[in-house]
Amino acid sequence: MERAIRGYRQALKHAPGLPEAHYNLGILLKAAGQSRAAERALGDAVRLRPSYQRAHVALADLFDRSGNAAKALRHWLDAFRL
Repeated sequence: MERAIRGYRQALKHAPGLPEAHYNLGILLKAAGQSRAAERALGDAVRLRPSYQRAHVALADLFDRSGNAAKALRHWLDAFRL
Protein backbone atom coordinates (compact mmCIF):
# COMPACT_ATOMS: atom_id res chain seq x y z
CA MET A 1 0.00 0.00 0.00
CA GLU A 2 2.84 2.40 0.80
CA ARG A 3 4.20 1.92 -2.69
CA ALA A 4 0.84 2.90 -4.20
CA ILE A 5 0.65 5.95 -1.92
CA ARG A 6 4.12 7.04 -3.02
CA GLY A 7 3.13 6.50 -6.64
CA TYR A 8 0.04 8.69 -6.37
CA ARG A 9 1.97 11.41 -4.56
CA GLN A 10 4.60 11.37 -7.29
CA ALA A 11 1.96 11.48 -10.02
CA LEU A 12 0.22 14.41 -8.33
CA LYS A 13 3.46 16.39 -8.34
CA HIS A 14 3.32 16.26 -12.14
CA ALA A 15 -0.45 16.52 -12.58
CA PRO A 16 -2.00 18.14 -9.49
CA GLY A 17 -5.27 18.89 -11.25
CA LEU A 18 -6.56 15.31 -11.38
CA PRO A 19 -9.40 14.87 -8.87
CA GLU A 20 -9.44 11.10 -9.43
CA ALA A 21 -5.82 10.81 -8.35
CA HIS A 22 -6.51 12.84 -5.20
CA TYR A 23 -9.52 10.63 -4.49
CA ASN A 24 -7.56 7.40 -4.97
CA LEU A 25 -4.75 8.70 -2.79
CA GLY A 26 -7.29 9.65 -0.13
CA ILE A 27 -8.83 6.20 -0.14
CA LEU A 28 -5.41 4.58 0.20
CA LEU A 29 -4.43 6.92 3.02
CA LYS A 30 -7.73 6.27 4.79
CA ALA A 31 -7.14 2.51 4.55
CA ALA A 32 -3.62 3.02 5.92
CA GLY A 33 -5.01 4.84 8.95
CA GLN A 34 -3.64 8.24 7.90
CA SER A 35 -6.87 10.16 8.48
CA ARG A 36 -5.53 13.71 8.30
CA ALA A 37 -3.66 13.08 5.07
CA ALA A 38 -6.74 11.30 3.68
CA GLU A 39 -8.88 14.30 4.59
CA ARG A 40 -6.52 16.61 2.69
CA ALA A 41 -6.43 14.39 -0.41
CA LEU A 42 -10.19 13.88 -0.49
CA GLY A 43 -10.74 17.58 0.17
CA ASP A 44 -8.51 18.37 -2.80
CA ALA A 45 -10.62 16.04 -4.96
CA VAL A 46 -13.79 17.88 -3.92
CA ARG A 47 -12.21 21.30 -4.44
CA LEU A 48 -11.12 20.32 -7.93
CA ARG A 49 -14.49 18.78 -8.75
CA PRO A 50 -17.28 19.91 -6.40
CA SER A 51 -19.65 17.41 -8.02
CA TYR A 52 -17.41 14.42 -7.15
CA GLN A 53 -20.01 12.40 -5.27
CA ARG A 54 -17.70 9.52 -4.29
CA ALA A 55 -15.24 11.95 -2.72
CA HIS A 56 -18.04 13.59 -0.71
CA VAL A 57 -19.16 10.16 0.51
CA ALA A 58 -15.61 9.22 1.49
CA LEU A 59 -15.17 12.50 3.36
CA ALA A 60 -18.52 12.07 5.10
CA ASP A 61 -17.48 8.60 6.25
CA LEU A 62 -14.10 9.85 7.40
CA PHE A 63 -15.62 12.70 9.41
CA ASP A 64 -18.34 10.43 10.80
CA ARG A 65 -15.75 7.94 12.06
CA SER A 66 -13.73 10.73 13.67
CA GLY A 67 -16.77 12.10 15.49
CA ASN A 68 -17.15 15.29 13.47
CA ALA A 69 -20.88 15.03 12.82
CA ALA A 70 -21.28 18.54 11.40
CA LYS A 71 -18.70 18.05 8.66
CA ALA A 72 -19.96 14.53 7.99
CA LEU A 73 -23.51 15.80 7.55
CA ARG A 74 -22.39 18.55 5.19
CA HIS A 75 -20.67 16.05 2.90
CA TRP A 76 -23.52 13.52 3.13
CA LEU A 77 -25.93 16.27 2.05
CA ASP A 78 -23.62 17.37 -0.76
CA ALA A 79 -23.36 13.77 -1.96
CA PHE A 80 -27.10 13.21 -1.93
CA ARG A 81 -27.74 16.44 -3.84
CA LEU A 82 -25.57 15.23 -6.72
